[in-house]
Amino acid sequence: AQKKKPKRKPSAYAVKYGKAFKAVADDYKLKNGSWKKDGFKRAQKAAHKKVKSSTKKGQVRKTARRAYEKK
Repeated sequence: AQKKKPKRKPSAYAVKYGKAFKAVADDYKLKNGSWKKDGFKRAQKAAHKKVKSSTKKGQVRKTARRAYEKK
């Protein structure tokens, strides 16, 4: 008998990204539900941008950048 592969737990980022993508997707779709020109690509970019600041790593980068710019 074959053992079933254990399912991987999605990372916190993946979960946040999924929610963010669903939230912004409608802005990049037409009335009939299909994607606008380059809509999927732009929705992805917007979702990544939205999530970037809400992760610990994003916060660390943000504060590091501010400290660097202050010099």
